[in-house]
Amino acid sequence: MAVKKIILIRHGELPPEFSGRFVGSTDAPLGEHGIADCRALAGIWRAMKSEITFVSPKLRALQTAELICGSAPAVKDDAIREIDFGKWENLTFEEIAGANPEYSKYWYDHPDEIHFPEGESVPLFNLRVETFTEMLLDLPQNVITVISHGGVLTAMIRRLMDLPRDFMWRWQPSRGSLSVINFDPQFPPGRFGVFNLKPLELEGWRA
Repeated sequence: MAVKKIILIRHGELPPEFSGRFVGSTDAPLGEHGIADCRALAGIWRAMKSEITFVSPKLRALQTAELICGSAPAVKDDAIREIDFGKWENLTFEEIAGANPEYSKYWYDHPDEIHFPEGESVPLFNLRVETFTEMLLDLPQNVITVISHGGVLTAMIRRLMDLPRDFMWRWQPSRGSLSVINFDPQFPPGRFGVFNLKPLELEGWRA
């Protein structure tokens, strides 16, 4: 079986009013900086010659796909939407902790067990992302793009690279970034080819 190259793109930055807030089911658009980051990735993505692209149905992901992929087709898949934070949508952690100190502490201590009030449970979220990831590995295409959200991509990285749960958040991609995991089915787990590439941030490193 051939090595699969899985291109993971996190949607671009949101407008300033969403800064520091938990944005899951909210259909927020890209902000100015997010648009610029996505445009900077377009040429790099085209050079990778992706054979199939999947995108979250959320507006910020669809806008990211349009800016990077242009007219190339993308398959909308509800399995890679961000988690629904329920009553905690659009709140900061400080606001959540102030209103729900015991529940927020439980979330901090047991991040894989929490069920967000009137929202989604993390175990079910992880299950749908893992099911989607297994589907990718069974596809005939070998260069696959996924345009999604921080929680989704982090869960995918954990599965593909077999990371322990308490380690995975160290590998959460930044908004507006591109990462690549090379996955050889005969020699798992996967390995990073690229992580967290943001071309506009690299411009300051030029000699």
